[in-house]
Amino acid sequence: MASSEGPPLSVRTERLGATVLVVVGGEIDLLTAPRVRAAGAEVLRERPSRLVLDLTDVVFLASAGLEAMVSLRDEAGEATELRVVAGGTATLRPLEITGLTEVLDVYRTREEALGRN
Repeated sequence: MASSEGPPLSVRTERLGATVLVVVGGEIDLLTAPRVRAAGAEVLRERPSRLVLDLTDVVFLASAGLEAMVSLRDEAGEATELRVVAGGTATLRPLEITGLTEVLDVYRTREEALGRN
């Protein structure tokens, strides 16, 4: 039986100089997307130059998660560059199908998103 908090989700934040990395794992759906958005919004209040949302360990990405990313992009505005790491099928495919790869800066690996090719 699932907990009242919904499917498992992990969210952690790492600060790397002027870049903040938000690492998400598990399932991003209607119940868990608000946690992802809240973590990103908290970081954006600090106005870092770059926010990297790492979805490498995400196994399911619903439309609510896509909406959360668009919301974070809008909130970031010109002050913070938002980059999304989505290399797996569970994350990249929904972004491609919805056309969000044309709207968001999407990278296949964390290293690419951090500029450490």
